[in-house]
This record gives sequence, C-alpha cells and structure tokens, in this order.
Amino acid sequence: MSSDFNIKTIKPNDGLKYKTQFKKKPRFRIRGAVFFILIIFFLVLFTYVLPSVTVVVVPETRKIEKEFEIQLTSDESKVDLNRNIFPARIIEANEKGEGSFEATGEKDIGDKASGQAVFYNHTGRSQPLTTQIDLINDQGIAFAVKENITIPPARVDEDGNIVPGEIVAEIEAKEPGEKGNAGPGRSNISALDIERQEKIYGEISQGLSGGNSKIVVVVSQEDLDNAKDELIRELEPKVKEKLKKKAGDNMSVIDKLINFDVSEISKSMDVDAEVKNFDMSLNLKAKALVYNNKDLSSFLKDQILKELPAGQTIAESEFGPESQAPGKGLEVEVRNFDINLGMADLKIKAVFPVSEKIDLVKIKRNILGKREKEARRYILSLPNVKDVKFIFSLSLTDKIPKFENKVRVKLGEVMK
Repeated sequence: MSSDFNIKTIKPNDGLKYKTQFKKKPRFRIRGAVFFILIIFFLVLFTYVLPSVTVVVVPETRKIEKEFEIQLTSDESKVDLNRNIFPARIIEANEKGEGSFEATGEKDIGDKASGQAVFYNHTGRSQPLTTQIDLINDQGIAFAVKENITIPPARVDEDGNIVPGEIVAEIEAKEPGEKGNAGPGRSNISALDIERQEKIYGEISQGLSGGNSKIVVVVSQEDLDNAKDELIRELEPKVKEKLKKKAGDNMSVIDKLINFDVSEISKSMDVDAEVKNFDMSLNLKAKALVYNNKDLSSFLKDQILKELPAGQTIAESEFGPESQAPGKGLEVEVRNFDINLGMADLKIKAVFPVSEKIDLVKIKRNILGKREKEARRYILSLPNVKDVKFIFSLSLTDKIPKFENKVRVKLGEVMK
C-alpha cells in the first residue's frame, strides 16, 4: 500500500537556531541607537558647548619708544616705583668641572756658564752687590754673583794716587745654555744709574764656560691660565642655565647682571713641573640680580600710556613685549652693578605699538554667531583696523559661538 505522506525530519537544534537569530536583531538595534546618541552628543558638545574663539584685532599702529633710567634693588625697603626704583632679587648657582690639559711650556734645565769677575769701585763709598742684581755684558747676556759681596771703596795710596777698590767673585749666567759661555769683557751693574755704572763695574778676564742646554716640556703659567679659562668657558653656560631655571619664566637673567667667582681650584702640577699633561678642577660660582621682566614691561607701558593723547592706546597681546622671552621687548643697558649691594642702574629703551582705540566690546557683540568669513569682513571694514586673526579652540566649525563668555576679542600685533 502506497503512502502519500511526506514526512519531514525535524532536527533537535533547528528551534535553537531560530531562537538565536531572533535575539540578535534587538541587540544590534540598541547598540546602533546608543552609538547614534553618542555621535549627536559629541556634535552638540563640540559645536555649541566647548568651542571658544580668540579674535585678535590687528590695528594700524605706529611705534613709540622712550628711554627710562631704572634702578634695581634687592632691598625691599628701598623699592619706590615713583622714583623708578624697581624690586629685584639675588639668586645663586654653581657648577664644578675638571679636565686634563697638555703642557706646552719649555724649560732649559741644562747647566749655567760660570767663571770669575773682578769688580772695581772708583767711588769713595762701598757698594753692596747681591745675587738678585743682574750684571749685563756688551752682548746683553745677564749674569749674577753666586754669593752676596761688597765692593770696597776707592782709596788713596802713599803717593797720593786714587786706587779703585776691587774684589774677585764667582759669577754665573742667569739662564742655562751655551749662550752664557761669554768671553772676556765688561759687565755693568744694572741696579746703578748710568753715571755710577761708569765708576762701579765688573771685568770678566778669562771668560765663562760650562754652559749647555737641555730643553724639557714643563707646565707654564700660561698653560695653567689657559686651562682655567677653558674650564670657565665650559661651565658658564651650565651655570647660566641653572640660574634661569631658578629664576623662572618671568624673570630676566642678564649676562651683565651676573657675578662669577672661581673657587676651589685644584691642579695636579705647579709651574715648571716637568710633565706632558696635567689635571685641573674648579668650582664656578655665580650670583645674579634678576627682576620680573613682565612686571617691568607693564610698569613702563603704564608710564607711556600716561603720556598718550586721548583716544590712543598701546596694542599688545601675546605677540607683544609683555609675553616675549624676558629681555626681548626691552633694550637694557647696564650702567652700574654691585652684587654685594644687590643693586644695579639700568638704561632701558622701551618700544611699544600705539594705535587708535577700537571698541572691542562692540566688535564682540556684532560677531556673535557669525561665520568666520562674515565676521572677518565686518571687522576689516572698521576704521584703523589692519588685520584680524581668529584662533578657534575645540570647534568643529568656523562659526563664532553665540555666547559672549566663549568669545574673547583683544588688540594684537602681526605675528612675525
């Protein structure tokens, strides 16, 4: 008997598959919705809440400069801005350094020529002669007696003749070398004036001998001085850097207001030591008189503002002297400086850009909510405006925020 029935086999996991597929769709939709909400949130956050803008209006300007006599003092009791006496403070730093250096000096350690000389005195007074007094012969070679002597005075003999006093003494060349092997001749006593040299002198009758040269490398005074200078040159930038870190960003550290002091010098060899190399170390100390450059710039700006005609002002922002690196906005000449007294006299030339006053409040009010292009066109149409710069922060568009607290408008200079 035939059967028309079509029996379908149902597998045990078919229902599970269907169930799993049915649950995936809602989860996907929920995640997509959350992601969409987050995108909307960040768009709103970076379009309306966080964005801010700084508008730097660059006016037509002219430079004005003025010189000021300023005195710095570290004594707070002497500070008097009415008399241009400005506060300062003293900071200190030091750096140690050492190095090995080449000896370049030369010394002749050979033998000195020696011999005898007879000294004559044609005056009535005795003449002392020490080992420190040079005897110069006709060739300009220097000699000296080996021991202190006294040349006796002249005397009158029985026949009434004047007999010069005389004495024989051992002499030697002042320097070693063959040059001291001089022949016979006269030697003048350098300590005497010309007239007395004619009457008191020495005679070398047999000449001098025994002089020879032996040149060796030694440490010279010049070597020590050069080594010291080299260490100082190496350490000075490091000490200055330490001073600047101690002073901070707003304080000026000027080279001419730094007092250096070298201490604790140690060297492995003294002058004339027979070596090829020597070591040296030292400690470079520094004291600096520093002042707040930003405060000083503001003080000088106020002085200039007092003299400006009505309707004019000083155009400054981060592009101007107030926030430049210390010392850049002002030309400083040090007239007098005493670190021990903690004072300095300065001559300062201050240069500031002067412009006609511009109503920044009105500009802010009129650009709220506008596109940058529209705001730029409006600002540049105003009188005495040269340029404008928009600095957006955390903004995804070029639109000016609608809230006043998100917009800052100020005068500035063209960035160079």
